[in-house]
Amino acid sequence: MINIQTLESVESINKTILITGANSGIGFEASKFLAKRGAKVIMAVRSLKKGEDAKNIILADTANENVFVKYLDLEDLETVKNFVKVLEEEKIKIDVLINNAGIMMPKQGKTKDGFERQIGINHLGHFALTGLIKPLLNKGARVINVSSQAHLMGKLNLEDIHLTSNYKPFKAYAQSKLANALFTESLKEKLDDIIPITVHPGVAKTSLFGKTGSTLGFKLISPLFNLMASSAYKGSLPLVAAAITSDIKPGAYIGPKGKKGQLSLKDKVNPLVYDKTLQEGLWKLSETLTNVTY
Repeated sequence: MINIQTLESVESINKTILITGANSGIGFEASKFLAKRGAKVIMAVRSLKKGEDAKNIILADTANENVFVKYLDLEDLETVKNFVKVLEEEKIKIDVLINNAGIMMPKQGKTKDGFERQIGINHLGHFALTGLIKPLLNKGARVINVSSQAHLMGKLNLEDIHLTSNYKPFKAYAQSKLANALFTESLKEKLDDIIPITVHPGVAKTSLFGKTGSTLGFKLISPLFNLMASSAYKGSLPLVAAAITSDIKPGAYIGPKGKKGQLSLKDKVNPLVYDKTLQEGLWKLSETLTNVTY
């Protein structure tokens, strides 16, 4: 278990941390928490205006000038490549990569690269980003993949990863969140100089609820989710814990389901996550679709 009070009492963080989807929700709260304690935070965002607005809030609260906003659109792999090139040119080395950005239960659609949007943004975009950024990761760097309890209901259709023949918003979302956890396990097996970790925020208030482009059904149940949800700050704590807690082992799955005032290091995991055949199948398909090899 991770004690939340101990986590919050940390005064200094000497790490360079890259967070996708950092301008809102749990990504924003994690960015603010880390910046407040001195970390260098790179906020990777799709909207530069929203990113700069979020950065200004963080600067006003933390006075940490080492907070930077950079453009990244996980729906377009060309921007992922350009994003990494910018980091390379600036000779940035990264201690923690938090693959947080995501979408939840939108209407059926495709990314610029032709992927179903949820698997495209939630998994394939981050798969490509991690592979391309690998040379910039310091030894022992942490790669944190933000999954969801929805992964417990997920199945992976490797024959039709885009669910073209039977698209259902939740089915696609659960599949993408299962892919996040499978990705962590594959990284654990394939890369021995990083620490891959899966986290989930529980039901937390984020901009995902009722977002433009969501299905009508999801918009209708969003108020109920928000009534049940914890704050975005609380939802961000598993991300923060994965980034800064010492002695976390590769493959840990951190969530908010610990005892009161604690986070769990061993939350419930879908058994499919440990299926080696499924791990390898997803890895090979991801390499083929993104044209990114590790």
